[in-house]
Parts: sequence; C-alpha cells; structure tokens
Amino acid sequence: MPGSKTSDETTDWEAVFEDKENGFVSLIENAPSKAALRKCTNIVIHALLRRKDDAANKLACKKSLEEIIPAEADADTKTGADLETTRIKIVELLRSIKEIRKKKALDFESRGTEIITAKADEEGNNAKEAAAERRSFDDTANAFIDLCRMVSGKKLPNSPARRELRDILGLVLLFIGVGIVFLVFQNIQILENILQNTIFHQQP
Repeated sequence: MPGSKTSDETTDWEAVFEDKENGFVSLIENAPSKAALRKCTNIVIHALLRRKDDAANKLACKKSLEEIIPAEADADTKTGADLETTRIKIVELLRSIKEIRKKKALDFESRGTEIITAKADEEGNNAKEAAAERRSFDDTANAFIDLCRMVSGKKLPNSPARRELRDILGLVLLFIGVGIVFLVFQNIQILENILQNTIFHQQP
C-alpha cells in the first residue's frame, strides 16, 4: 500500500485509513450492504485493537458497531437513505480507530528516547515493543486490506508479489506442457516402431 510507512518504518496510519484507493475508509464505505459494512469494520477492530492495552478501546468500538449495525438487524439492506446514513456512521467509527492508533504511535515515539537511559531488561522490552510497532503494518494493514476488498466485492490489486507468483506459475505450466508434448511424441514414435516391426514380421 503506497505511502503507508513512515521514514522510520513504522505505520503511517493516516495513509492506511485515508488512502483514496486502498485506504480502509474508501474500501469500507463502498461496501454494498450493511452486512459487508459490519464484516469489514469487525475485521479492522479485531486486527488493529488486538494488544492487551487495547482492550478498553476494542470493547468500546465493538459496542459502537453494535449500535450502528446490530447483529440481529436487517444487515442485508443494500439501498436507500438508511444505508447511506449507516455508511457515514461507520466512517466516523473507522476514523476514531485511526485516531486511537495514531495516538498509540505518538506515545511509542515519545518513549523512544527512554531506550538510551533504560536498564538492559527494559531495553529488551522496548526493542520488542518497537518490533511490534514496525510489524503492525505488515501483520494487519496488508492482510486486511485484501480481506476488506474481498468482502466489499472489489477486485484485489495486482501487486508485484501476485504478478511474480503468476509469472512463476506460468513458467511451471509451460514446462509441464512441454513435458507432456515430449512424452506424447515419444509414445507416438514407440507405437510407430511397434507397428512397423509387427507389419515387417507379418510379411511372407
């Protein structure tokens, strides 16, 4: 996802949520039904609020989602003003999640200078926290953008990784095809030899 990491390799949450093509907001607000809106938003809540200190925020966001789109409600509504109103409320909820993650990132950055004066065991904890913060993009944003796109019914982006995999599979299929043609050709030659020998031996 372009522009979703900062210069220090931490997640750029503004880009993750607001990117016009791949951002969570643009993907989810285009979901075709309430059911899709609920599914997508649930994915984001569970993916981005999964740490121990996120428990209170996660509970609050799940409660807000339940108020916007109750599980027992007619979640399949696909048209009308009601769906548009629901979309607006879901976008507000998504942006509140974005602000939570941005605040967490700022808190992490503000504690960065403490590593210099920390004790050895504290340095280890800080290092683990730093690694977790840097992994947050790879572990959540990429995977769940794909999931949100699938739920929203939008075509998945043709990423370099997918293109590379497609090219590799193409080569494998090509080699298999060549191998099959070679085997068929060999078998035809063997059959021709057998037929020729049979005809030769049958001649008086």
